[in-house]
Amino acid sequence: MAEPLSPDSLPPASGSQPARPEKRLRILLVSDYLPQDVDTAVHGAFQRLRRHIESLQQRGEVDVVFLWPWHPDAWNDSAGANLVALRRLWNLTGRCELVFSHFTCQLGQLRILVPAWLGGWLPALAGRRNAVTMRKIAAIVAETSPDLIFAHRMGAILPVLRAEAGKRAIVIDLDDVEHVRLRRQAARTKSGLARLQLWLAAWFTQRLEAEALHKANTALVCSEADARFLRPVARAGRIALLPNAAAEHEPLPPAVSPTALFVGMVRYWPNAEGLTWLVRDVWPSVRRALPQARLILAGLGSDELGLGDNAMGVEAVGFAADLQPLYAGARIALCPLHIASGTRIKIIEAAMFGRAAISTSIGAEGLAFAPGREIALADDAPAFAQVCIDLLGDQERSIRMGMAARETARRLYSPAATARQLAAICAEALAG
Repeated sequence: MAEPLSPDSLPPASGSQPARPEKRLRILLVSDYLPQDVDTAVHGAFQRLRRHIESLQQRGEVDVVFLWPWHPDAWNDSAGANLVALRRLWNLTGRCELVFSHFTCQLGQLRILVPAWLGGWLPALAGRRNAVTMRKIAAIVAETSPDLIFAHRMGAILPVLRAEAGKRAIVIDLDDVEHVRLRRQAARTKSGLARLQLWLAAWFTQRLEAEALHKANTALVCSEADARFLRPVARAGRIALLPNAAAEHEPLPPAVSPTALFVGMVRYWPNAEGLTWLVRDVWPSVRRALPQARLILAGLGSDELGLGDNAMGVEAVGFAADLQPLYAGARIALCPLHIASGTRIKIIEAAMFGRAAISTSIGAEGLAFAPGREIALADDAPAFAQVCIDLLGDQERSIRMGMAARETARRLYSPAATARQLAAICAEALAG
């Protein structure tokens, strides 16, 4: 199995020899991640998917298919409208199609064995039993005749691989190593029954990941840390590193007040757990040391947890379409996650704005920011609070850390860098 590509091994943007015109490819991208609301689809997984599409469109015509499990209570009517809106917003110029499956109906009885949040994984669990959906995928492959098939997330990866798409290059994206996240979630779950369900789900998920790695030409992961998690189950599969990215910005002027900022979709359980820990276990110590300190909570659902508290300087603003004013007013950005896999775009985003970030070790896992110089790390509540106090109270140090992180982010996590790397990975998959 080949070693993952390193961000430092990106091919040069240009060379001394004039480049020959590249063949325009026909690419089929399949994902199970159609947003329910395109206007708020800005969190990490959607950002990564959108960048995939933009990068692949530079290489050729991209046809996009979204899988969505059909169910009598599902939002079937609105799904088509969302697809039309997404096509316009993301400039999807090729074929754009929605394929409803019947996985949920077939596997409804499994809901007694798995937690409700696992419902999104039911397409992956269905396997060969859903012949209708397999035939639909095979028919789309036959009609489009793609040079390359790109499958995004497990709910689409296994149906594509099991549809026997023929001798075509298939690149899959495991932006999260789900079995790792499930194990970490089990470790922080108090209920014995829920913990057992999570461990069983992690075991089954690892088997699915092993199958996907074995069948695909290349599996993309966000970091070397994720590659290490997957190598023991990868068998013959090839793992390639494609980091997450965030848009580049001009560095913001220093924040005037000692304000901390959390950004994240709080309807995602790991974000909700980390944010609750931050507000209840960490922030009171910060306020005792710095009574003027403020904490801004931004992101879809951040105003639904009841964590806003004017007396403690905590403001929950909910979804924010434009984050720049929030970063402009913040001296530091926070990533208090204990349950995660993949890499956190929120840390890269803060760095692109020139803001210092404080994170748990798991929150910063897989990112190349140097601890102490480009990012501050702390895992228990007293230590996390003390680092917040130090950086909020030392504007010069927070500026130095933020600007150092910005240089690393621009070098390794810019959209241009990851687009070049994806092009190289796809070329290798096609050659193989």
